[in-house]
Amino acid sequence: RILKRTGYKMTSCLNGVLALKLLEERGYLPDMVLLDVMMPHMSGHEVCQKIRELYPTSTVPIIMISAKSNQENILEGFSAGCIDYIT
Repeated sequence: RILKRTGYKMTSCLNGVLALKLLEERGYLPDMVLLDVMMPHMSGHEVCQKIRELYPTSTVPIIMISAKSNQENILEGFSAGCIDYIT
């Protein structure tokens, strides 16, 4: 809601598979991707890795959001290609 009030256009997906499909079909890249680590069908880490296989960090920044705040999950997020991890 905060981002929408400041003028950002938001698109959400129910799972990682749909998010990847949307990126493929869209024809343009978003300014940023916010990923929850815990999603159905694919984890946020897996989605991040798939996005990174197609687009470098300079093209689309990815921020992971999670209640999982242990060091292992945070490091996994950065290894997958996110630029920040919010707990």
